[in-house]
Amino acid sequence: MVDSTFPGGLFNAKTSDFWSQLENTNFASYWSRCNTHVLAAHGASDFVSYQVDHQLVADVVNSVHPGWGKAVVVPSTDHLFSNWPTEAESLKHWPTGTFHPAFITIMRDWMSEVMKPKD
Repeated sequence: MVDSTFPGGLFNAKTSDFWSQLENTNFASYWSRCNTHVLAAHGASDFVSYQVDHQLVADVVNSVHPGWGKAVVVPSTDHLFSNWPTEAESLKHWPTGTFHPAFITIMRDWMSEVMKPKD
């Protein structure tokens, strides 16, 4: 089964050891200890990861530091922040595309909010 999934020993240019290590990593543990504000941005056209993954990152951060985690969805944007209207279009043209500037606006607004002096 591994040979059929990992032709030439690779899946998405990564070895089975990489995928095994990734599977066994407790990312929630790391996010809970990051001790900083976090913007978890997910592209609406991303077929690589899911919005729920990004929401979980924000939820974990917020469980330790309420209000420090924020999950957002960037419209017409894929995993590489390329401008594709749908997951299907992103997959069809992967990994090419034009950077979608909406992410810059979202990130800039979030940074301004986070850096705003607290009363």
